[in-house]
Amino acid sequence: MFAYLTLLGVMAYGAASGLTGAFASSADARFLTGSALPERLVVVWLQLRRSAATIGRMLFTIVLYAFIFAGSGTVSGIGLATLGGTLVASAEAVPMLRLRAAAGTRTAQSLAAFITVAGVVPMLMLLSALIGESSAAAAIQRFGAGVAFNDLFDGNTIALVALYACGAALIALSYVLGGGLYPDLYAASLRMSAFREKHKRGASAMFTMEHAYRHRPHGAAAQGVARVLTGPWTIAWKEWMAFVRSPSMQRAFWFGVAACAACGALFGTIAARSNDPLAESITFASIASQMVVIFAAMSSAIGLAGDLRKPLWWIGPDPLWARLFAWTAGTSWRFAACMCAAVTGWAIAVRSPAIALGGVPLAIAAVLYLRAVGLALYALFPSTIDQRGPLAMFRALLTYALAAPPAVAGAVIGHVFQSAAGGVTAGIAASLIETLLLIAFASAQIEGRGIAFAQAEQM
Repeated sequence: MFAYLTLLGVMAYGAASGLTGAFASSADARFLTGSALPERLVVVWLQLRRSAATIGRMLFTIVLYAFIFAGSGTVSGIGLATLGGTLVASAEAVPMLRLRAAAGTRTAQSLAAFITVAGVVPMLMLLSALIGESSAAAAIQRFGAGVAFNDLFDGNTIALVALYACGAALIALSYVLGGGLYPDLYAASLRMSAFREKHKRGASAMFTMEHAYRHRPHGAAAQGVARVLTGPWTIAWKEWMAFVRSPSMQRAFWFGVAACAACGALFGTIAARSNDPLAESITFASIASQMVVIFAAMSSAIGLAGDLRKPLWWIGPDPLWARLFAWTAGTSWRFAACMCAAVTGWAIAVRSPAIALGGVPLAIAAVLYLRAVGLALYALFPSTIDQRGPLAMFRALLTYALAAPPAVAGAVIGHVFQSAAGGVTAGIAASLIETLLLIAFASAQIEGRGIAFAQAEQM
């Protein structure tokens, strides 16, 4: 419950900050605002379309969650509850935009921050109970805060009707408050469009938030990186320089590293205090890996249009596959560093250096593999609309399917030689081979057709 409340607060803060993807494009805005339809009706249509698009992109996630957490309720209950929760979360944008226009950005952001804190603080209290005794967590449990979610996941009719009624109420409120919002919706859509363009260049949104570059003298580290990253790796050097010159990107990166390390240490501590630390660690790692796959598939679109139009990509003797590999590494290292921080925090918590020795290389290989899968699908379907539509579901399915060979290789080698280290090494090697094959496939598709791909991506 509190995790969902936190999600609502974060999404409300985005709307309060003017980040809402209402109009799909400038042409869409011109068509709808110039139509004879009443403004309030158009606003409701935009809300419903946005909710439907979100649910469509999350359809695979909903089905997957329903089976993963089937022990917490019924498959139908979890699926319907997730659909209703998605409707409520996506329908809060217009009321928050109206509040922003009427009371100011700071007031709207303060309300969203209050909702976020109201979810984060109790959630941390409950997590602390997994480590040791906590009177605050016991009080929250006595309050019965999770009863509503249990009823939803069990498919309780009254609870589900109440959830969908909340979504319908927000849509109705959007109709009531929808007058005079065209300028705010258009400006918010432009901000969201710019955010998505930056998002496509990085491994995740948290590392590609809006940032301002500052030109300053290069330090010894930057000069050393420039000397090492030559040939096709100048593309990775370009990504590195963008990071070095952006204080906001650096702050987001270090925040992500710290947050991942803290999460790894927290769940590692929980596993260490359980009756079977190894089994708990495997369970947590399995759930975390599935969430990372879904996160990468649903929110990490590939964008190469800006690069393919530049001579840097086509000047020089380096093969295209080498440049694509350098691009993959250059846009993945921040995400990989966060995953490594989580694994290291886990290893420290359970006091097992072996987890860090095996987990860190595995995390790096997994992040490169995830990016390569996206790149291969981009070579087939470069349009951004395709990547954010049904292709996201196919990307997740393909990620799971192509993960089978490394998993089988690791299991076979580990069993034959009775060596966990050998199994992990074999799995990493197979994953890297698959990554190179996927990049080679993408290179064969893009070679000689860079401008066509750049144009198709904008469609």
